[in-house]
Amino acid sequence: AALRIGVFLGALLGAGSDAAIAQPAPPGVSDAWPDRPVRMITTGAPGTGVDLGARLLAEGLSRRFGQPFVVENRAGADGILAAEAHARARPGESLLFSFPAVAAVTPFLHDRLPYDPEADLVPVASAVAEFHAFVVPASLPVTDLAGLVALAAERPGRLNWYGAVGLPYLTFRLFLRDRGVDMAFVSYRSIVPAMLDLGADRIQLVFGPVSTAVGLIGEGRVRALAVAGHARGPGLPEVPTVAEAGFPELRAEAVYGVFGWRGMADATRERLAAEIRAVVAEPAIVERLRAAGALPRPGTPAEFAAIVADVRARASDAVRAFGSVRSPN
Repeated sequence: AALRIGVFLGALLGAGSDAAIAQPAPPGVSDAWPDRPVRMITTGAPGTGVDLGARLLAEGLSRRFGQPFVVENRAGADGILAAEAHARARPGESLLFSFPAVAAVTPFLHDRLPYDPEADLVPVASAVAEFHAFVVPASLPVTDLAGLVALAAERPGRLNWYGAVGLPYLTFRLFLRDRGVDMAFVSYRSIVPAMLDLGADRIQLVFGPVSTAVGLIGEGRVRALAVAGHARGPGLPEVPTVAEAGFPELRAEAVYGVFGWRGMADATRERLAAEIRAVVAEPAIVERLRAAGALPRPGTPAEFAAIVADVRARASDAVRAFGSVRSPN
């Protein structure tokens, strides 16, 4: 049965709303925002799909608004470093480009956060959808997910794995528990060093964004067993989905988007969302995303808020299943 997720504890605080109540612009934010350079803080390390999305979006918004949008990488700590930097910035000074987990999953993984995921991270718009994949070294004697599960069962605790922060990690951890399979999790600061270790045969599985694997796949050093989206990924037409492979409960799609600041005016939020939609619809942007194994995912503030709420609700199932969850990173 597909993974069913319940209600996040944040629902007690009204989580899942799209913050539709009109908010006045906080002091210091001009109605003509942006009237100065904007920091585009991202949770992605250089070379990741999150980083690529942030840079493409920053380029497009700089053209459209006539102000520089400067990408600032703050990878690590389950997105906390980036979210904290954004929350501490002056209103209107920065935007956060991130996976929803920073607002929806990270609160489950840490007892305390240096930011308020409800107030400080205001959903503006989704922008990019990236496909997660189960990737193994080419030397591992498996060609599909069923073979990987069987091999892990034969070698309890001897296969190492890494899952990207958020739903990939939680989804696969819950899957292993339900299947009674023992694999050893290895912690990394980001997906990039994990993928490099995979290509060097130092670990046996990475469940994460395709964009970090395409080069190694092309070189024949690693093999994608399945993608975790609803459809096969761009550039990997021969790789089945997890549902096609017989494991629909492993579906975990990655949507990246922009979060605004505390008290962001609704008019500014809607105007920025419209410009984001225009940028990711540009043919050159679409082509660059597809080449990296990603696709444009334009949306409204309400739609991105709904995505965040869904991820939050899905993550709560893992919390109930494990009793408590703490970050391994």
